[in-house]
Amino acid sequence: MIIEAREDVVTLRGNLLENMWPAIQAATNLLLKQHPAGIIIDCGHLETASGAGVQTFVDAMNYIQKQGKRVLLADVPEEIMQVLREVPGAGSQLPVAKTIEEARHSLELQGIQPTEPEVKPEKVILVPLMEMLDWEHGINLACRIAAGAHAEIHLVYLLEVPLSQPVGAALPEAEAAAKETLSRARTRAGQCGMPAVAHVERTRELGAGILQAAKDLQADVIVAAIRPATEGGDPRLERVLNVLLQEAEGEVVIDRAPTGPQA
Repeated sequence: MIIEAREDVVTLRGNLLENMWPAIQAATNLLLKQHPAGIIIDCGHLETASGAGVQTFVDAMNYIQKQGKRVLLADVPEEIMQVLREVPGAGSQLPVAKTIEEARHSLELQGIQPTEPEVKPEKVILVPLMEMLDWEHGINLACRIAAGAHAEIHLVYLLEVPLSQPVGAALPEAEAAAKETLSRARTRAGQCGMPAVAHVERTRELGAGILQAAKDLQADVIVAAIRPATEGGDPRLERVLNVLLQEAEGEVVIDRAPTGPQA
């Protein structure tokens, strides 16, 4: 077994027949310091793997996720994917990308890294970004709430991960939509004259994802703006709003933009 570590990639070559995690842990720690979003394990040069060898990936995933970071397997040969599916905790939990490039694009989306700021703002405002919400109006409202205060605005895109996929899986189409929305949201906040921090929250359930983001960011206010009622609206919206109103620890502001001309 040959192990190479370069940039954000650990490459394994040869036959993975035993748990190699102790051998690659030091290299992993070094790469994580240089690439805090996460790292990639390139499996494209593996010839064979056993159940014991696949435990390497399980141990790596558990270790890295405990640090709030991500790891993705890339270019996994089909015969090794079959072994992964047979190992408990591997096939259903290990995030896999088709290529190293796809894995890198996925890691570019920054999740929330809970930290204690040197100077805590007077108010932390969270604006969830979801297609079912009028998040443009939500940002405008957040800017008004933040005006005149030492406040932070956090724009959090809720990336809903299907139950059939590991939470950390590469989801190219959904991640591309997330990047586009976050770019537009940052522009809107800039137009208000307020700097904003953008994040992605990967979640199985939208309401729970907003609550987790609020907890990690220690948010004082969640701002959710809704669109005027129309036919064909997302039926999940009412459930999400009820979760926020009933379970959020901080203030929850739910608003709708005016629908008619203003005097």
